[in-house]
Amino acid sequence: MNDFLDWFQTTDIFSLSLASLSLAIAATLISYLLMRMALRFAVGRMRKIAAHTTNRVDDTVVEVLSSTNRWLMLLAALLIGLGMLDMNDRWNSRVGQLWFVAVALQLGLWLTRAITIGLRRYQDRYTPSGMTQAGASATLMSWALRTVLWAVVLLAVLSNVGVNITAFVASLGVGGIAVALAVQNILGDLFASLSIAVDKPFEVGDFIGIDSFVGTVQFIGLKTTRIRSLNGEQIIISNTDLLKQVVKN
Repeated sequence: MNDFLDWFQTTDIFSLSLASLSLAIAATLISYLLMRMALRFAVGRMRKIAAHTTNRVDDTVVEVLSSTNRWLMLLAALLIGLGMLDMNDRWNSRVGQLWFVAVALQLGLWLTRAITIGLRRYQDRYTPSGMTQAGASATLMSWALRTVLWAVVLLAVLSNVGVNITAFVASLGVGGIAVALAVQNILGDLFASLSIAVDKPFEVGDFIGIDSFVGTVQFIGLKTTRIRSLNGEQIIISNTDLLKQVVKN
């Protein structure tokens, strides 16, 4: 038995003792199990609280926590195990960077889930019953918020791993201006759609008059609005042109 203990403590694998590697593996497994148990307890506790309240905040917390990525939890547990090893400064620095990447990605996933929940509730609140079309404003806001969120996460991760993002940000700015100039008509319709959704001069189902024709609004899209005229024709007009005219609702 003593010989086995001596061999266990003195044997090295990749310049690390077998004893320390075993301790790191055990710490990884225990950490992962504890995190899973803590997450399950927190979600279950919040579900019980949400069942006895009328606000939507606790429901949102339950959905956001339920979207926790199991692979990122495993990565966090592995990083805890690596922290138990006696490594040089270079590897310790890499572990610290991986911690930042794991936390940034998980925060990004949580915020993405929160954005999805918020926009879904916005749609349920403002979309008329029986209409299956997604609100233009919800679609546009979802795309914009997610793009900004993951751009910030990507830049933060690149900066943490040592990449100089100054030139990258400048390139994105120049590229964004070029793209905006190239698709300015499309962007004009997109922002006009958002203006319609926020200001609500009319909604799906309203009977409106524009210029020389009248009809019922059938669909408000990101680029165009579709109106069914009295004689059955479907009139499709761009949102930008629509807002330039006098609308009689």
